[in-house]
Formats: sequence, C-alpha cells, structure tokens
Amino acid sequence: MGSVLTSWQESLSKAPVNLPLSDDVAAAAVLITLANYQSEPVIVLTKRAAHLKKHAGQISFPGGRVDSTDKSLIHTALREAEEEIALPSSLV
Repeated sequence: MGSVLTSWQESLSKAPVNLPLSDDVAAAAVLITLANYQSEPVIVLTKRAAHLKKHAGQISFPGGRVDSTDKSLIHTALREAEEEIALPSSLV
C-alpha cells in the first residue's frame, strides 16, 4: 500500500501548475481535510465571504488558484489551506 501512495504523491507533486486551460478557466487546487472533532471524523469546509466578487457565500474546501510561485498543485493546496484555515503543512 505504501508504494501506491508514494507513487500517487510523486505524480501529484510533479503535476505542472501551468496546465493548458482555456481563458475562462484557472488552474486551482483544494485540500480535502479530515479532522477529529469531539472524537468524530469531520470534513473541514470553508464559507466564502459574502462581499467577494466570485463565489460569494459558497461552501468549499480550502484551496484556490495557482500562484506563479507555487511549485506544484500540492504546494497550491497546502499554501491555500494555511492561508484560509491556518493549517500548517507540517500537520498534513
């Protein structure tokens, strides 16, 4: 099982962040976070602020658009999760 997971992680870490997308679609990544809350497993979601121009008030996974400094899609998801829910990548 470990080799399958490692292979999967290696593939994602090498995924290009400059994906060939159309003009109206941006490359993005999310982190599906499982946590323990009162001894029960939960999925962590965020609610977008009502004043935002795009996707205002929507419920979503932590994540977002790829930045030019992101090295991989994994880096994007981890960076966004730290920005949005203060989840250090060392805990993922």
